[in-house]
Amino acid sequence: MGLLEDINKLSFIGSEFLLWLWYMSDKNNGLFDVEGFGKFELWIYDKVKLEKNADKEKEILVCSGAFSELREAKLGLIGGKRITEARLKCIIDEEEWFMTLDSMFLDLKQLKTPKVEISKDADEAEKEAMFYEKVFLIEKAISMIDNLFASFLNHRLSSGWSEERIAIKRWMSGDEDDSVDQS
Repeated sequence: MGLLEDINKLSFIGSEFLLWLWYMSDKNNGLFDVEGFGKFELWIYDKVKLEKNADKEKEILVCSGAFSELREAKLGLIGGKRITEARLKCIIDEEEWFMTLDSMFLDLKQLKTPKVEISKDADEAEKEAMFYEKVFLIEKAISMIDNLFASFLNHRLSSGWSEERIAIKRWMSGDEDDSVDQS
């Protein structure tokens, strides 16, 4: 089997990861405490893209609205569509990151890190320090996604996944009575 076939065969994992992020964000009021990274807030922010391949045709649904419930996206999920992209807002130590995460390769797109301030009269050493600060902020976003994905895989491969999957389906349909605790 070729690489592209392998990727397509496992493409559902990225979609499930984005769905799990959305669910956990709603369930825990955006609060995450991830082993290997620490505590932070993460929200599905203002855009979700869903797709469904049906009878040689691709259906695409894009829903947007800052911090909205994105009800149309949840209806799309119930109708069999999968999340292919989500815009995320992350707050770490009162600093904000914005990014779009793609489900196929877990690519970070449109990454906006906290602003790095530099004075107009900065010398070369200060400019270099600001460059490395920006690189550090980019690496922090990548590390957060990597650790979140590892946490998701631990949940996904655990014996409690079937219960969590049921809870996610209830959440999608609007039944907020969620007795499954996945802290």
